[in-house]
Amino acid sequence: MATDVCCVATTSRRPSLENRAVKTAVKFLVARLSEASTYKGIFLILTATGVVLRPELQAAIMAAGLALTGLLGVIAPDPAPVVPAVE
Repeated sequence: MATDVCCVATTSRRPSLENRAVKTAVKFLVARLSEASTYKGIFLILTATGVVLRPELQAAIMAAGLALTGLLGVIAPDPAPVVPAVE
């Protein structure tokens, strides 16, 4: 009589190193994209490398950037206020 052997694969509940790295990278990018200085830096880099756009395209990009910044401002939570320690 044959005996059925069933192997149950156990999975670790801890996220893998790759998953943690991706989550960390996404958090970093979202944090940077919520800062106005990121957009300024991107446009400065593009300008310095000689990228020239038609005025209509510039206006459309700026409007989209402002809309995205506004959306991030609405969705993203405000940072917790720093309360100085009282000694």
